[in-house]
Amino acid sequence: MYTSRLWVHSEKRRYYRASVYKDLLGHWVMIRDWGSLDTKLGGTKTELLEGFGQGKAQLEVVGKRRANHRYRLVEADGIVLGAC
Repeated sequence: MYTSRLWVHSEKRRYYRASVYKDLLGHWVMIRDWGSLDTKLGGTKTELLEGFGQGKAQLEVVGKRRANHRYRLVEADGIVLGAC
């Protein structure tokens, strides 16, 4: 199993992506990366999870936070929902 979301803030030219998947050792992890749409500046955070369910719940929390900051969901699980 794998799930991923990509949010974009068009005015600020920023993106935020969160993905949940099993790593090579069989651990569930959430990878978050963010940065500029125009440069290579940004960051990454990796978090160990208890399971896929925890990852899905955290994706919901991240989605609400991104929406509060006026980011728009543009891709979910590889399906493009809107353009930047």
